Amino acid sequence: MVLALPHLPAEIHPECCFTMSDGFHAIIEYVSQYDHISERLHNFLIGYIQRFWFDQIGSASITVFGSDIRTNNYLESFHRTLLSQIGRHPNFWDYLRKHNPRYQRL
Repeated sequence: MVLALPHLPAEIHPECCFTMSDGFHAIIEYVSQYDHISERLHNFLIGYIQRFWFDQIGSASITVFGSDIRTNNYLESFHRTLLSQIGRHPNFWDYLRKHNPRYQRL
């Protein structure tokens, strides 16, 4: 659930009724219901997620809400764009005809 937080807005937004902070507090509330899980995740959630990502980095720096590119892995974004342009498993010659002017007459 923590990995989904950046998909929420950093501040209150008309298109979304939850913020990253709201989502984080919902996770804390959920985890608090289970003592054995809460004990193990306390350092991670409070010590790392809250103190580092929220307090030091800031939610405005990590939100991808409303962004066209929603990943920090630019290679993943490149592959998604390439897939949308050429399709899955394109024929090599069809690809060349489409993207290289020298082969368009073939």
